[in-house]
Amino acid sequence: SGIKANVIEVSGGEDSGYRFNNDPDTVIYQESSNAITFKAGDADTFTISATGIENIGNSILGNAASDTHTITGNITASGNISASGTIFANNFQSALNLTGNLTASGNISSSGTITANEANILGHITASSNISSSGTIIANEANILGHITASNNISASGNVTANSFIGTFVGAISSSTQIAAGISSSFVVN
Repeated sequence: SGIKANVIEVSGGEDSGYRFNNDPDTVIYQESSNAITFKAGDADTFTISATGIENIGNSILGNAASDTHTITGNITASGNISASGTIFANNFQSALNLTGNLTASGNISSSGTITANEANILGHITASSNISSSGTIIANEANILGHITASNNISASGNVTANSFIGTFVGAISSSTQIAAGISSSFVVN
């Protein structure tokens, strides 16, 4: 039983294609030159041609989580690419619109702007340039080693401690120790 041959010629479209006895909905046919199409069922088709592989319908690549698939070249998608596991990349570039959590065990860096409605940072922030906000920056403690520049007020409901201060005081000055005689500033008391 079966066909044994060096060459099987099939010409014409789907109606003239090679069908299987036990599965008449599965057909192999050649609709154009340099292309062969495999059809299983009513909708899923798979075409191999000189220009590449085209699949219409759902497809499964591999049958086990341990499978590895290597693709040489680019992957281009007009829709979503999703993963139920981790995506690893040596370089990842994207106009990222993140709707879930972003977790990093290393640095997160940007040559442009990182915008967030809210950021809860439990560790250190290191910046070689400006950190700016159109809203409120809240911190349990801020240790500033460089300059603070503000075009508006800097206020505190608690203590402001500094090794030196140059500027104009508006309001009361109090100290738990003696205020040194050599204060160089102008005082304005309300």
